[in-house]
Amino acid sequence: MPGTLNKEHPDDSLKTLYQTYATQGQKIEQQTEIDFQTLYQELKLELVQNGYPEDEAEEFKQIYEQQKEERKSEILKQALSLVRE
Repeated sequence: MPGTLNKEHPDDSLKTLYQTYATQGQKIEQQTEIDFQTLYQELKLELVQNGYPEDEAEEFKQIYEQQKEERKSEILKQALSLVRE
């Protein structure tokens, strides 16, 4: 079961735990990226269809990228604090 540590071999179980959650995190990140790109392309198309330059959407992409990096950093901090306990 993910999230269960082996008390006899804590290093091995931490590696397994990390790999399990890292893999799941990558899947979630990939799906989120696909979803964002779909919405971003739709936004650019809608801007052009309404007479605006598509580069007006760039601000939203920058915000998305910044927030994504902040969340990843926060998750890593939380994970490290749990391992150090």
